[in-house]
Amino acid sequence: MIAQPPARGVPSVRLVLATLTLAALLALAIFGIEGSWMPADLVRLHHFWAKDYWKLAKENVLLYWNSGEPLTGLVELTVFNLCGLHAIGFHALALAVFAADLFLLFRLAILLGCSSLHAGFAVFLMTIHAGLWRMYFRVSGLEHALALLFFSGALVHYIRIRSAGRRLSARDTAILIALYVAAFNSSPVALSLPLVLWLYEWVYGRPGWPEVRPMVWASAFALIFLAGQGVRPGMFWEWWLSGNVETTAELAYCSPNSFSFRAMCLAWAILFYIAFRRRRPELRFAFGLFPISMLPYALTPDRFLNNTHIPAYGVALVLASVVAGAVEFIGREPPFRRWPAGLAEAAATVAVAAILTFYAHGFSAGPRPDPLYGDRDIAFALGELRRLDPRIPPRSSVAFLNDPTWAHSMIRLAPLWFRDRRLRLAFPAPGSALQGADAVFEFQGGKLVQLRPAPGR
Repeated sequence: MIAQPPARGVPSVRLVLATLTLAALLALAIFGIEGSWMPADLVRLHHFWAKDYWKLAKENVLLYWNSGEPLTGLVELTVFNLCGLHAIGFHALALAVFAADLFLLFRLAILLGCSSLHAGFAVFLMTIHAGLWRMYFRVSGLEHALALLFFSGALVHYIRIRSAGRRLSARDTAILIALYVAAFNSSPVALSLPLVLWLYEWVYGRPGWPEVRPMVWASAFALIFLAGQGVRPGMFWEWWLSGNVETTAELAYCSPNSFSFRAMCLAWAILFYIAFRRRRPELRFAFGLFPISMLPYALTPDRFLNNTHIPAYGVALVLASVVAGAVEFIGREPPFRRWPAGLAEAAATVAVAAILTFYAHGFSAGPRPDPLYGDRDIAFALGELRRLDPRIPPRSSVAFLNDPTWAHSMIRLAPLWFRDRRLRLAFPAPGSALQGADAVFEFQGGKLVQLRPAPGR
């Protein structure tokens, strides 16, 4: 049966879902824009700032870096030079990149064979999922957005060519490798891309040697990268399992501390049943994407931080099939049969989206961190620096008394504020001698006071 187009004046389901997704993205952005700095965010930014552009650019090309994500570093350093320590600049760019990620997810779903309704709800589920709190509430969300952008861009580029029955040319392979290198230079969790490409070929066909050559090249670049990381595969299974439990908990709106191995097995069994209940290769590919994309967690878990956004692609594609089926079922119910073509489906889409949003908001408190909007001591210290707006000569020796961050964050916040890589910092106890300090600041009575030199001198 050929689907009838919507009646004149009735919005298409694709337009309805696009509008709902945009509204959800903007609503969450308004709440998340208040998110300020956490200690780990300052550590990362200070690390990138200390290296500067040349070292970061060199690490992007050599693929042998052993600390930090160099492409993310280039982007964060550029935002810092443009916006300073105003977190809103990092949030704005992360959300813009995330919007591009959502478009690529829709494009990927269509290429895999999903309907517009299925693809649209996959994007909507990604947008409202509270398990992806880093994207909205943390400055580090920029790292996750960039990794997802290049990972999904490489995947869409590859599947677009292969789904048309063509082989990748030398130029296509070069583009694929460039996107892949950019992805794992943004976050090492993107290393799983070659295995995801192998999964696609296995699910959608059995290729010969000419078809698999691009994946071999991508795997070679992954091995070059891993050679410089000092990976320790001895506890592969334990670390991979731990990463799976934590990520599955986050995607299931649960705290990792209260999510057991049995709960993870139950969640996986549900996803497996949905994916393999019918002969739908797009769901089987999406199910395989979920555990494969978490394999990098098992390499060096102390440095390859969990990034739930790539595994969330697979989960969203699987669960969206259930949501799309529910919408189609509601649209066929007797009360809607006399409605104009397309109107019943559009109304059911809005109703189901509202229910999903309600439950997402109700369960959102679990996975989100506490405090939600950043470290209060850092926010206070940064606010006082902005209020006082101190100026000191380059290479000065600076002392801070009664530091509210206990020197854990001020040791990186102060050099970033003064933009001086050779700044010498001291955090003496009250009453200590301060003869060697060129400038002395003290937090007293809820304010930052400049003791030496006197303000205005």
